[in-house]
Amino acid sequence: MESFFFGDTDRMLYGVFHAASQERYRNRSVLLLYPVGHEYMQIHRAYRRLADSLSDLGFDVLRFDYACTGDSFGNFAEATIDQWADSAVVAYDELQTMSPGARIDVVALRLGTVIARQLAQHRKIQRLVLWEPNYSDAYYWQQTVDVIKDKGTTRENFIEGDVLHLNGFAYGPSIGNSLQLGSWDKFPETSVAEVLVVSAREESVFADFKKVFSTRGKLEVSSVTGPDDWMAADPDGGIILPEPSIVKIRQWLSA
Repeated sequence: MESFFFGDTDRMLYGVFHAASQERYRNRSVLLLYPVGHEYMQIHRAYRRLADSLSDLGFDVLRFDYACTGDSFGNFAEATIDQWADSAVVAYDELQTMSPGARIDVVALRLGTVIARQLAQHRKIQRLVLWEPNYSDAYYWQQTVDVIKDKGTTRENFIEGDVLHLNGFAYGPSIGNSLQLGSWDKFPETSVAEVLVVSAREESVFADFKKVFSTRGKLEVSSVTGPDDWMAADPDGGIILPEPSIVKIRQWLSA
């Protein structure tokens, strides 16, 4: 495991590269796209676990922090969806440099699935895992608004003008405006060869994705046991380790 900074010198991105086991090398690599805010912190251990297990199976794996998140340069309050999508393109290219000739698969969770869809407009993705996606991007923003209203105003959860503060993270209006525009019915037809949708929610979540991908490559859906409320934050800083989802993703990518 190697941690490093990459990208433009004025906005460096932080990444961690998990080199493939040479005994099981597949000439394939995987780019992991995180969710954001408190969900990033809660899933961090699970992503590391997934990256370690995939590298043991022969994949080169890169996980990284978008601009203005984690250890990458920038302030979260100034972040935009376009910046995060640009970060994903830079990370894809970096992984391609580190794994020359390898095809690249992508695993994306929650808001990371929005970034994955934008990445697919600019780069070739062989296999795409959509982990707990929403069909409409606007639903992520509405969820944030609803959670703040349900919890009531606190020091960490409140609405200030057009800025949403949730669990210590300030989501600016540019994020909300961008999320009003996107949905999976705008997904490019030739972007991805195979797609896996993984969710612990009701099976109805799969219906719209089945419509989109019925004519756009191979689709598999998988209903798993695991957390279904990703907006909830553990006040004690607890983590989420959804082992059934990790196992399914690992099995699908390595099949």
